[in-house]
Amino acid sequence: MENETQEAKKPLMKSLREAILPIKEGDGIVIRATKNAGFGLFMILFSCVSVAVLVAMCMAL
Repeated sequence: MENETQEAKKPLMKSLREAILPIKEGDGIVIRATKNAGFGLFMILFSCVSVAVLVAMCMAL
């Protein structure tokens, strides 16, 4: 029960980050940097696609 409340209190970005590319304690510095860069690129791509879909929907109306 307590674990569920902690999951509910996590910010959206943090829970999304842990779901996509989780960082383990055994990961080295290079692996951590690669995972952080990969998540950053994923968020940029996701944002661009979201904006493109929004613009396409607005133009269709």
